[in-house]
Amino acid sequence: MDTGRVDKGPAAEDLAFYAEHFDYLDPREPALRESLLDELPARCPVTRSDAWGGFWVVNNYADAAAICLDPETFSSVPPKRITPLTGRPMPPIDVDPPALQDYRRILNPLLTPRRLMALAPEIRAFVTELIDDFVEDGHCDLSGQFAKPFPARFLYRFLFGTDDADAGTVQKWTEQILCHPRDETTPAIKERWHAWICDLLERRRGAPRQEDLIDALLHGTVEGEPVGDEEIVGCIENLTFGGFSTTGDTIDNAMFRMAQRPDLQRRLRADPGLIPTAIDEFLRFDSPVGGVARLCTRDTVIGGRQVRAGERVFMFLGAANRDEAEFDRPDVLDIDRERNRHIAFGLGHHRCVGSNVGRLNVTIALEELLSRLGEFRVTPGDEVRRVPSPAWGIDYLPLTFEPGARRAPRAS
Repeated sequence: MDTGRVDKGPAAEDLAFYAEHFDYLDPREPALRESLLDELPARCPVTRSDAWGGFWVVNNYADAAAICLDPETFSSVPPKRITPLTGRPMPPIDVDPPALQDYRRILNPLLTPRRLMALAPEIRAFVTELIDDFVEDGHCDLSGQFAKPFPARFLYRFLFGTDDADAGTVQKWTEQILCHPRDETTPAIKERWHAWICDLLERRRGAPRQEDLIDALLHGTVEGEPVGDEEIVGCIENLTFGGFSTTGDTIDNAMFRMAQRPDLQRRLRADPGLIPTAIDEFLRFDSPVGGVARLCTRDTVIGGRQVRAGERVFMFLGAANRDEAEFDRPDVLDIDRERNRHIAFGLGHHRCVGSNVGRLNVTIALEELLSRLGEFRVTPGDEVRRVPSPAWGIDYLPLTFEPGARRAPRAS
């Protein structure tokens, strides 16, 4: 049986090159990560990359977890970011306590499991609608036809109160900003997105309350003051980046791994109750958030390396979640793993505020895809494509399966 284990024996010079020049936007990065990731925690636990002005890279689990739990030494306030995004702070990821707790107090009530479960029937109907668009064909680009549009439309339809056309437009903007920050067209796209959000906020201020995330931010307070306009814009940008990429990338990565493992497909199809546990292992094995950055506030030592105040530190979560000091056989995708304390959602104060949303959406998506597509595989003669990005996702996922039936008639 295919255990999911990939044999690797990278040359020392390849590993050193990757560690010393680590840049998640390098065109070579996806291939290097696939071949070298498992070796980083033990052989390169803490390294320094010369990319983007230089920054420390923490590849091992223990140090990454400790940094996440020490906001006094490792601040989330800019300029800690490795690559440029929008040019403004994006709460709550870019703020420290105590302001961080105020943002979580604003957002958390709208993202509780109970509140989200009330949306489950609508989410499932929406997933059904997307699958109907390709289930009769017997093949699809799962990334472009499902994994990307689903979380984008969910976030903007159910949490921000806008329509699907807006979600599709913003999805394209965010992909450009994340993956092509150096492109000459990117600054103009950032400005268009900023203007779009400001226009949305202006319209919502004079409209009846919808009790969604926009209303929560418009009427919330941080440290005793109303949330400022630029802070609201930054928060919407943060939730969009996280909501779009993390959920979609987890779906893509899970479906890709299952396409390589027919036995795993059959097991989850026969017992859907295993899907939530399997999702944790998919998150560990292919951590969708490549990593998180901090700014060192005082001289300290990480893994025997001297780090100075003012230097940037990047916790490579994808590598930390493959650390054999924390996980037994970390290079094996094992949904029966007994101890899985992965940090794909981060840890501590900054643990992903939208993790409940992501889990619910991925669970419903995998339940429906497994029940409706039958056994699927990567389309013979075609290739899965990843692109360099701060996230770890798939840009093109060609799958072939036995054609199925639509659940809703085609619109006339």
